[in-house]
Amino acid sequence: MMGSKYVAIIISVLLICLVGIVMPVANNAESKVKEWFDAKAYPYLYIEQSQETKAAAFKDVAQRPDFLVYAGKHGVIAVDSKNKPFNTDFKSFAVSESDISLLSGFHNLFGFPVWLVFYAHGSGSTYHWMSLDDVKNFEVRTGKQEKGGAFRAVPMKFCKEIKTSDDISKLFL
Repeated sequence: MMGSKYVAIIISVLLICLVGIVMPVANNAESKVKEWFDAKAYPYLYIEQSQETKAAAFKDVAQRPDFLVYAGKHGVIAVDSKNKPFNTDFKSFAVSESDISLLSGFHNLFGFPVWLVFYAHGSGSTYHWMSLDDVKNFEVRTGKQEKGGAFRAVPMKFCKEIKTSDDISKLFL
């Protein structure tokens, strides 16, 4: 007999394969990533982020990613797009510790691997990706970035660079 976790994963994959949800996206990074998914014909679900669509059980426990994407033999991945400026002094992107904690909560609840995709204004056709597990390997800092709260600086050189002409499978090489 299949466990409920496997049934949920199977249902999610079927939904991703059968349904294409088209909704307005909230920021430039989300819209650019969505355009790329559409151009490549990747099956995905866009997760609407309004408070009305957020389960009460998520409060202070989990944050929804922006997308669930079917990545072929790699299964379903959760993708959270970050509309972050690139810090030219430190050659990095900042991710708040709060986001990391809440996305980890999502992973713990649903089991999908979580990937962050950074797209800065002016990045053109280039996206910088890093798994949430890899982001957690960088030290926690405090300072001017992320409104004075705790954050992790993700150096661009450790990100997987994917261009719009690339395939999502490049994440797994």
